[in-house]
This record gives sequence, C-alpha cells and structure tokens, in this order.
Amino acid sequence: MTMIYKHHIKKTILLMMLVSLSVIADSYDPDFMIADLSLDQAVNQVKLKGQILSAKTRNLDGQRIHVIKILTHDGRVRRYRMDANTGQPYYHQRH
Repeated sequence: MTMIYKHHIKKTILLMMLVSLSVIADSYDPDFMIADLSLDQAVNQVKLKGQILSAKTRNLDGQRIHVIKILTHDGRVRRYRMDANTGQPYYHQRH
C-alpha cells in the first residue's frame, strides 16, 4: 500500500467515528433513561437518616413505589417514597 492510500484510510475512519459520535450525542435524552432502583438500593439511600423501621414496594397510582419508614435521629417517624423505575422521590397526591 502506498503512503497516500494509508493516509486516506485513516482520514475515512476518523470521519466515520466523528459522525457516529455526533449521532449518539443527538439521540441522548435524559428523560428516556430509567434507573430501575431496587428496594435495597432505596434503603441504602435513606439509612443514614435514621433507623429503618420498614421497607416495602407498593403499587401507587399504577407505579411501583418503594416506601421506607425510618425513625430519625431526633425521634420522629418519617416515610420516604421513591419511584422504583426512576429512583426519584415520589410525592403522592391525595384525592
């Protein structure tokens, strides 16, 4: 192979890689990503806030929600609700 031909192949490969990265960057959508948080992971996120009293996964409004009840360091009982699909806090709307 000649030196010019090798240089042309390198340029072509580099161009293809740049185009691929551009397509990946354009298709990135953070709202489309799902964390799928397990109950154990949810418990680990709140256990430093107090003693775990109970932890369970419930179906609220058609969504899987982790409900974790803790006894805080100052003696209060608190419930934390986390969306099992996204890992985000869940705020239940009372009807």
